[in-house]
Amino acid sequence: MFLTKRRVVVLTIMAMGASVAVFLTTSQSNGWSYSDYQKQKITWLACGGPFLCADVTVPVDYSNPGGERMQLSLVKYPATDSKKRLGALLVNPGGPGASGVQYGYAAEYIVSKEVLEAYDLIGFDPRGVGGSSAERCLTNNETDR
Repeated sequence: MFLTKRRVVVLTIMAMGASVAVFLTTSQSNGWSYSDYQKQKITWLACGGPFLCADVTVPVDYSNPGGERMQLSLVKYPATDSKKRLGALLVNPGGPGASGVQYGYAAEYIVSKEVLEAYDLIGFDPRGVGGSSAERCLTNNETDR
């Protein structure tokens, strides 16, 4: 096939257009920004005994808040004395792989009575743990690239 200068230009423009189209379709934003995540209202629902449960939405990649999102599970053990209540404590037992929700369910056995009177204890399941969305990790081959 003989390529004229005009055909080369047209094919080049078409290739560039296709590249831009692929880029735009793979990097579409979900429309969320950091402030959208921060403005979330947590809807606490009864989940047995004194406990309240909820989910919050977080970005999969914090450098791209408009990209994919995932859910983190929360459990709250409300302060036992509303007159002494000072606020909330967010707890995470560490890990890797430890459930902060299960830690929250065990609050009355782990945390002192004085702390439980004054603070809501909120446990969360980190990414890929328990009730939170699974995280896709890189394979060994992918990390070696």
